[in-house]
Amino acid sequence: MPGTPSVLAVVDAPYRGTVERGYADCFYLSFVLGAQLGGLTLLLRGEAVLLGHEPADGVEPLDLDGLRAAGVRVLVSRADRDALGLAADPLRPGVETVDDDGRLWAAHDAVWFV
Repeated sequence: MPGTPSVLAVVDAPYRGTVERGYADCFYLSFVLGAQLGGLTLLLRGEAVLLGHEPADGVEPLDLDGLRAAGVRVLVSRADRDALGLAADPLRPGVETVDDDGRLWAAHDAVWFV
């Protein structure tokens, strides 16, 4: 959409508790904002980078297809993947590894921590 700001949404802690999950889920918020804004970039940092990988058996995966359908681009921090020892592990389809530095942040009109 013309005139729509580009937004970088940053998630450091993907799950903060049951109450938040029920009332203010950061991934549902990203889905809704991506659909409303015509696109959104979601950066997974810290423990949240785990969601960019295939989940363990019995763990419900992040709905990447739903996010992408809403116009959300999903990125994971290279530094955090390295710090967690996940650099060699394959990412889920559609997830990109990026350098989480000032260039990424400066490429967006707004940065939101969700």
